[in-house]
Amino acid sequence: MPASSPLPDRLAAKLERQPNGCLLWTGAADKWGYGRIWSGPPDNKLLAPHRVSLRLSGVEVPDDELVLHGPCDNPACCEPEHLRVGSHADNMADRRARGRHAAKLTQQLVDRLREDAAAPIRLSYADLGVLYGISAGHARRIVLGQRWA
Repeated sequence: MPASSPLPDRLAAKLERQPNGCLLWTGAADKWGYGRIWSGPPDNKLLAPHRVSLRLSGVEVPDDELVLHGPCDNPACCEPEHLRVGSHADNMADRRARGRHAAKLTQQLVDRLREDAAAPIRLSYADLGVLYGISAGHARRIVLGQRWA
């Protein structure tokens, strides 16, 4: 389909209905699986197809809000019934509820990391990072009390 075609037509041409009800974007996507589509003239912006789909369904999507995926939790899904408008805090709450929060450490592990850093045979921040699955910079900030105070 030509890039000069209307955005709704270009969007529809790249959507595929799935047995579970998802309407999957089959076009270009970023490394996290979220689709990308050009808005076309005059703006020529790169847009997220799931945002476009929700807007085309009649839902207002403020620029400062996110479009969150509901029950399917599939970044390629553009089915308006699977999408909702939400804040960054809503997105983080969804992430935690689905067990995808980024926290790798507990207070117990942080205490142990600090003990390891204070041991007579000192480990470098890089070694601590490898040992605890975090970056050397994060290990340094923990040891110095700048994180996990």
